[in-house]
Amino acid sequence: MSQISEIAYAKVKTDKVDSHTLAQLLRMDYTPVAHKVSNDKRQLRDASRARIMLVQRHTSITNFMQLLLAKYNFDSPTELSGIPKFQYEQLSEVEALLNDQMLDLEKPLFILLLSRMMTFSGCSGFPASGRGTPLLSFLKLTT
Repeated sequence: MSQISEIAYAKVKTDKVDSHTLAQLLRMDYTPVAHKVSNDKRQLRDASRARIMLVQRHTSITNFMQLLLAKYNFDSPTELSGIPKFQYEQLSEVEALLNDQMLDLEKPLFILLLSRMMTFSGCSGFPASGRGTPLLSFLKLTT
């Protein structure tokens, strides 16, 4: 356990005691060096978190759509009528929007991750297929 975290577990918790402990740690040069994430890694981390949030929302919407069908014992949304049909249509629109948002977010993530993979030592790229590399195929599909 680091010396700084010991302050949190101290039996006597006052500002005076904490400041004295911190002063002692600073005097003995026991304070850890703060780590700042680079902008590239922060962008990747933020984009990954945003994608996770979108996937969770998409899963929630999809599950709700399935529950709506199960509630009325239907296998297909075409069998719904009235308010349940309206609910299902609204959920379908939200699902489509989330799909679009995930794809928009995944395109730059995919390119960034591939470029990082290419920088690893010993990685000579991806083998060419009949349509070119996977990256080129992906870019053709997304443009």
